[in-house]
Formats: sequence, structure tokens, C-alpha cells
Amino acid sequence: MWDNWLFSHPELSLVTLDVGRGLGENRSSYHVTKLVEILMPYDEKQLLYCLERLAGGDSRGAAGVISNASRAGSLLPDTHLLAGAFALAQGRLDDALGALEQCGRESPDCGEAIRRIYPGLRILVRITPTVLIPVHPNEYGAGLMLAVAHWASGQPGAALEEVRDLISRHGMRDELRLMGGYLLVQRGEVDRAIKAMRGAHPEEEDAVALDHALILAYALSLQEQYREAAMLLTKAVRSIRNVNPHLQARCKLLLAELYDRCEMPFEALAVSSEVPADVMPPAVARSQQQREERWLTEALHMGGAELERMARANPYMMYIPDASEFTDEKRVSKLDIHRDPVAALKPREMSWLRRKVDEHRISEYKSAVARGESVPSPHGDRLSVEGRQFRQRVKQAEQWWPGRSQFLSAALMGSTGLQAEGVTGHVLFDFCSAHEGSLKLLEGEHRARLVCGFGGAVFVAALVMLILRLAVYGGA
Repeated sequence: MWDNWLFSHPELSLVTLDVGRGLGENRSSYHVTKLVEILMPYDEKQLLYCLERLAGGDSRGAAGVISNASRAGSLLPDTHLLAGAFALAQGRLDDALGALEQCGRESPDCGEAIRRIYPGLRILVRITPTVLIPVHPNEYGAGLMLAVAHWASGQPGAALEEVRDLISRHGMRDELRLMGGYLLVQRGEVDRAIKAMRGAHPEEEDAVALDHALILAYALSLQEQYREAAMLLTKAVRSIRNVNPHLQARCKLLLAELYDRCEMPFEALAVSSEVPADVMPPAVARSQQQREERWLTEALHMGGAELERMARANPYMMYIPDASEFTDEKRVSKLDIHRDPVAALKPREMSWLRRKVDEHRISEYKSAVARGESVPSPHGDRLSVEGRQFRQRVKQAEQWWPGRSQFLSAALMGSTGLQAEGVTGHVLFDFCSAHEGSLKLLEGEHRARLVCGFGGAVFVAALVMLILRLAVYGGA
């Protein structure tokens, strides 16, 4: 049965071999390969050999097979697509550009042979330093890889043109908007990047959405719009958590910088402390060690009024109350209005003279803040409940800092970290399967396998019972 199937569909040899193993049919890879050599066209045979070696873990041999086929002038666009993917994965950018440009932009059947031979194959394309997008080996995937190849080779303009071409043919997608914004920022067109990305809402809360917020916040910070950037990035960091640690680290380090710009040093220290020291390269670890020490020192030297301000600060809304809002006893409040609308308006306990004193004290606080002077605590030496809680957090940070400093010092001696994310290549291969072969079994094949297994068990049980019966009654 399997031989007849291979004669009819030689391009599905790997699928046939895998499903046959699942159903108990033993066929060696050598047997299948010999049949394929006779039946398949030359270009598709090269694809099959390449994918077979790739599935077996021999990526170097697979790249050699498909690169030779591409250089030989294969007429099959799939050959050039796969050769370009391997070249990108290995950092051979010129070869990747040449192969992907040969693939052609207007090839609707591009990748069809790859999908027939190995339907489980996906190509993971690195569209930004910390985001990988899974694509099928098709015309869209080839265009995305071509844009990445232009970007990696130092041609952001050509990469942006390729992204625009993909948008015109496939519509706006989250990954295309993200890559377009990233390229615009790299080219220095910050205003256009903000205009393109502001107001856009990615469809899912994933790494693409978090990187979208990161790039937009960075662009806003370049325009010195620190509060808007911090509000945007705070919401994204706190709501999107299941992403790779390198992307999280980049977001939190930028967010700490934004908090510092917005005069919230303790919030900057808190979010920076969430970044593990072992993901930082030495230069970043050295810089963060100096910054975190400075932020802690500023928090430890806060006066009473500053403690009260920071205790009531809201990093989600980027709200920091002014020191002049606090008075010694009670804040100036509105007049008390009785339930009876015709009743006379009655002021609270505070007399007119007391109000004038409080208003004078508020104006003094405002003037002192404007001159940059340290404002005394509005409660004297007494802090409110919020102020005492905030001061306790600062003391805990002081006890925590020596251990953190030690970890950051150890990171100065390392050579990995955020920079290591870029050395994994611009393309990775994923087979979407934990099975030994190319595919997981389909639902119908699972049922057939279960039925065969159950039938075999029943047959064996009946045979054993028959043997026992013959052994017992046959001797009698």
C-alpha cells in the first residue's frame, strides 16, 4: 500500500514515512529515498534531501544542498526561498539577498513544494532584535525575510520599501506595523514613526504588542515626551508578561529611565530591580549599578514633604502631587452644603482667618518649590500612614542594595546578556512537532491507531484463552 502511495505522490515521502511508522508500517528512510530518486523531478528532490537533513539535525549539510541547487539556477522558487532562509540563519546576508530576490515578489505558488513535502515546517523571522515571528514558507514569508535581509545589511530604506510593498499586497498586520516603526526610528524619522504607531492596538497581547509599546515609548522619549511614554510603557509592561526575558528587560530598563526623567527615582529603582543581573551585558550592568545607587541615595535623602509626595505618586497615571497641597492640619476644603437646598451655606470648622493663614502657607510652599529649596514636612516630624509606609519601603531597599550590587558586579565579568540575543541569527526553523518524523498524527490516524491497538489486544487475549483451553481440556 505504501509503495503504491509513494509512486502516486513521491513528494509526500516524508509524511508517508512518518504516518507509516505511527501505524506500525516499517519502511526505512533508504527505501523511501530510492523510490523518490526515481520518481521526483530534480528540483523537488533537492528540496527533499535538504529538508530530510534539516529534520535529522544536519543544518549545515541541508544548507549546502539547497545553496548548490540555488546557485545552479533552479527554476523552482521554493529552492531560492529555502536557500535565502538558510543564508539568513547563518548570517550570509549577500547570499540571502541574492536568493530571496530570485524568489520573486509575484510568485503566488512560492513555497508550495516545501509545504507539500514538509507541512510542519515554520520559519521564525527576527523582525526586531527581540521578536521572532513564525511564518509559513510562502510568498509573504519570503517578502518578510527579504525586508529583514535588507535591514540586517544596513539598508533600512530598502527594507522599509519592502515592508510597504507587503502592506499593499497583504494589508496592514501587527508585525508589519512594528517593523515599519522600528525602521523609521532607525532612519531618524521619529515624527513619522510616532504618527504610524500611536493609536494602533495590536490584536493580541504578546511580544509584538509589548515591542510595539517599547518602540513607541522610545520614539516619544526622543521627542522629550517622557510622561506620555512612561504611561504607555507602564501599562504594557504590567499587562503583558508571557514574553521572552530579553524583551522584558529592555522595556523595564527604558521605563526606569523614563521614571527618572519624570522625577520618580524610587519608582525607577523598583522597576530596574526587576531586571535580573545575568541578562545584562557588562556595559549595561555597569551603567545600571551607578544609576540604581544614585536613585537609592536620592530616596534616602528625601525630606518629609518629599516622602509624602512620593507616597501619593501614581506611576500608572504619572501623577505626582505638589508639595504645596499639604497643610499642617487640614486641607482647604469646599463649603459644606446642607441637604436642604434653601438652607444657608455653612463653612466648616476652619475660620476665615485660619483659611487665610493656610493660603499664605501654600503660597510659601509653592515659592520654595519654584526656587528649588527643600520644603519642610507639612506635618512636622510626623508622617501620614502613606508616608510611613513609603519610608519603610526605602529602608527595605537600603538593606536589599548590597546583594543587588554584588550581582551587578558579577555581571561585569560576564560576556552574555542582552547582546547575546542577536547572535542567534535572523532566522530559525521550527517543525511544530515533537514526533520523531515530520508530522504529528492527524485525528483520524490517531483513531485508526487506537482501533488497531484495541483489535490487536483482543486478538491476543482470545489466542491466549484458546491455548489455555486446549492445554486444560486437550490433555483430558
